[in-house]
Amino acid sequence: MKKTLLIIGVIFCFLTGQSQILTEGTPYSIKKQLNNKIEEKVLPSFDYKALIEEDKANLMKQAYRFAKIFPVNYTMENSGTMYIDQEGNKIWRLKIISKDAFSMALIFRNFELPKNAELYIYTPDKSYIFGAITSKNNKTDKILPTAHIPSDEIIVEYFEPKNAEINASFYISEVSHNYRDDNKSEWCEVNINCEEGADWQNLKHSVCRYDFSVGSYEYWCTGALVANTNNDDTPYFLTASHCISSQEMASTVTLYFNYESATCDGTTGPQTQTISNATLIANKNDGAGNLDFALLQISAVPPAEYQAYYAGWNTNDNFNPNVVTCIHHPAGDIKKITVHNAGNNPSVYPYSLGMGGITYDSHAHWYIWDWEVGTTEGGSSGSPLFDHNKRIIGDLSGGTANCDGGYDLYQRFSIAWDSYSVNNEQLKYWLDPAEINPTTFDGYYLFTYNSPQNLVAEVTGNSVELSWDAPSSKNITGFQLYRNEELLGSELPNSQLSYTDDNLENDDYTYCVKGIYEYGTSDCSNEETITINSANINIYDNRINVYPNPVNKIVSINNLQENSKIEIYTITGIKIYETNTSNNIINIDISNINSGAYIIKIISAKQISNKTLIIE
Repeated sequence: MKKTLLIIGVIFCFLTGQSQILTEGTPYSIKKQLNNKIEEKVLPSFDYKALIEEDKANLMKQAYRFAKIFPVNYTMENSGTMYIDQEGNKIWRLKIISKDAFSMALIFRNFELPKNAELYIYTPDKSYIFGAITSKNNKTDKILPTAHIPSDEIIVEYFEPKNAEINASFYISEVSHNYRDDNKSEWCEVNINCEEGADWQNLKHSVCRYDFSVGSYEYWCTGALVANTNNDDTPYFLTASHCISSQEMASTVTLYFNYESATCDGTTGPQTQTISNATLIANKNDGAGNLDFALLQISAVPPAEYQAYYAGWNTNDNFNPNVVTCIHHPAGDIKKITVHNAGNNPSVYPYSLGMGGITYDSHAHWYIWDWEVGTTEGGSSGSPLFDHNKRIIGDLSGGTANCDGGYDLYQRFSIAWDSYSVNNEQLKYWLDPAEINPTTFDGYYLFTYNSPQNLVAEVTGNSVELSWDAPSSKNITGFQLYRNEELLGSELPNSQLSYTDDNLENDDYTYCVKGIYEYGTSDCSNEETITINSANINIYDNRINVYPNPVNKIVSINNLQENSKIEIYTITGIKIYETNTSNNIINIDISNINSGAYIIKIISAKQISNKTLIIE
C-alpha cells in the first residue's frame, strides 16, 4: 500500500459545546524543543488486501468498512516517556506506528482531564497537529474517539500543570488503521459543488460523513442533522439503524462536517470540522419489528464556523414523490449528490427487506429504480432522501445501484415517524416536542446571518447620507456598503450605523448594506435608489466666510443656508465635531481642539462647502 500523508500545516480549531473540542495551543515539546527520544509502539501488520476482497461482497451497500481496530491498553504508567520540567509540570509522550495506514485514530476511555491540562495528537514532522484537547472534552461516559490523523505514525502528548486539581485519568483502548484511500468512489459520482448541486447549497450543510467502531473494525456511514418543532437547536442526527444500533457504537461516532471539494472536479476536502460521541435516542430493531432508522443526539451543538443546517422533513404517509435527491459520502469520499428525476416515480416497496441478517418490516421502504445523476455506494448508508421541496422523506438502507443501473431502498420517514408507539422506537416524540402534528416541517440554518434593516438614503447636495438598523443577530462584526452592486469602501465596525457617500456626480445610485459575521455574510438589506442632480450646486461656495482663520478660540461662519449642518474633520478624515444650525451665522468654540489644519464641511439642501481651517 502506498503511504499518503496530507500536508496541511498546523491546524488549530476553536470549537464550542461538550464534544471533541479543540483549543488553540502548541504542544509543550514543540515550544520547548524537547528531544524526540520517546517510546514507540508498533502495531502488527495484517492482510488488508483480504479485507478489501471481503468488502467486495457487500452487495447491499451496508456500512462501509475502512479500518482495522487494534485493541490496546496504553496508559501513562505502562507506556510512553514521562518528563517533568523544572517547574514541576508533567509531559508524557507516546509514538504509535501502524505501517502503511492512510490515517490513524484513537479511542480514549476512562477519560477525564484536569483544568489547564492539554492533550495533542500530531505527526512526527509536526505538519498536522490535532489539539489541544482539554477538560472541556470530559464526558459522562468518559469515552473520547478522535478524528483520523493522516499518517501511519502519530505522537500522543499530554501536558499536566504542576498542582493540578486532579490527576488525569485516561487510557488508549483502541487504535484504528485506515487501510483504504478516502477518494475511491465510482466514476459517475457528482460533487455537491457541481452544477447539479447549485440548488442544494443550504441542505448540504445538514449532511455529514461519520465513522464508528464495532468489534474489530471501523466503518463509514452518512446521516443528516434534523430540525424539531421547538426549533431549540437540539443536535438530532438521522441515519440508519443498520449503521448504529447500540449506545456502545454511538459513543464511538465521529462526525465530519463539510468534507467536500470546493470545486466540481476536486478530489479532496478538509476533514478538520468534527464532533465526537453521540447518544442513541431512538431506533426500532428487535423481535417485535424492525425499521432501519437511528436517531442520535450528538454531543454538541455545531459551532458557527460549521455553518450547520437542520434539515426539514415530510411525514405524509400518502406522499408520492417524483423528483428525489440524495446527498451522501459514497465509499467515505467527499460529499456527492445523486438525483432521480425521470421515468418511474419512487414507489413503496411492499415486501419485507432482508439485509445483514435482519428482516425489516414490509411496506417500510421507498423503492427507487435507477438514478439519472450519480449513484450510491457503501458509505452512503443512512444518507437522507429529499423530496422536491428539500424535505427528508427517507434514509438509505441499501440496494444494488451502481453507475450502470440497479435500485436503492430507503427507510420511509413517515413509517419511522410513529408506526411504533414507544418513544425510543419512533421519531415523532423527539422531532415534534411541540405536539403540532405537522405533515411537513422546514429546515433552517443553526446560525442565521440576518440582514440589516430599514436602510434610508437621503440626498444632501451631491452627497448621500445613509443610515440603517442593526440586525438582532449575535456575533455580527461589521457592515459592508454596496453602491450599484460594488463594494463601497472598507468594512465598517458593528457600532457604525451611518455613512456619508461624498462628491457624487450626477447619476442614479442604488445602495444596500450587508451584515458581516465571523463565518459568513448576510444578504443585502432593502435597496434604496436615489438621483444626484447638482446642476445648481456650487460645491466650493465663495459666499460662505470662515473667520478669523487662523484662529485660536472662536471661529465664526456666515452666509449659511437654512438648516445647515457643520462638521469638522481632521486631515485624515476623522470627524471630531458636528452641529446643526437654522441661522445664517454660527460661532464655534474650538479652544479644546489641538492646533493644526482641519476641514470644515458645511452641508445644506442646496450646497456643500469644504473650507480649510487653521487652529493655532
